[in-house]
Amino acid sequence: MFQLMKVLFFIYWKTVSKDFLAQTGDPTTTGMGGQCVNAIINPNTPRYFVPELIPNLKHVQRGTVSMAVAPGINGKFTGGSTSQFFITLDNNIEYLDGKHAVFGHIVEGFDMLDKLNEVYTDSEGRPIKDVRIHHIVILGRFNFSSAWFWILEQKTVLDDPFTDPEGLVVPDEEPNKIPNDPNLVRIAEDEELFDDLPEEEAEQQR
Repeated sequence: MFQLMKVLFFIYWKTVSKDFLAQTGDPTTTGMGGQCVNAIINPNTPRYFVPELIPNLKHVQRGTVSMAVAPGINGKFTGGSTSQFFITLDNNIEYLDGKHAVFGHIVEGFDMLDKLNEVYTDSEGRPIKDVRIHHIVILGRFNFSSAWFWILEQKTVLDDPFTDPEGLVVPDEEPNKIPNDPNLVRIAEDEELFDDLPEEEAEQQR
């Protein structure tokens, strides 16, 4: 996960389910994409890995951060994670316990979770207006029960507790423009949804 952060893999929040969770980590925004860091280094490596499910780490607190774990399929796929992860938007979501791998908690900035929880979405849960991760800071010593990261404006690594795997290429700078792909980009984050409508109609749309 930390290596994926360092290579600027996480951009758009692809799914927001009010009072449930917000999910990202899929560059295709389809829900079917993403890959683990080993697959980025070597494309011949399976894109899934098997995360550790620690029984006493549960989705009790709002702001719990978990790797999304795909279930097994017809005995052909045993289940695993790619790069997709989510943050819970409510407390006590027991449904997720034992199915997805908790690895951290949000410890400040809960006002941002409030804003994320209120975004407008389409019928599939994708935000109508793009919601992007601007900044990731990796802070201090890593403890599996209390890992956390914070989102601001650009990538910063203050203290990386892990050794990068051989072959990992960390970019020197961030992309300076958004992708030119209509499937990835919707209403830009600096645009307003209803700017071109009369005020009364805009309020009805909201």
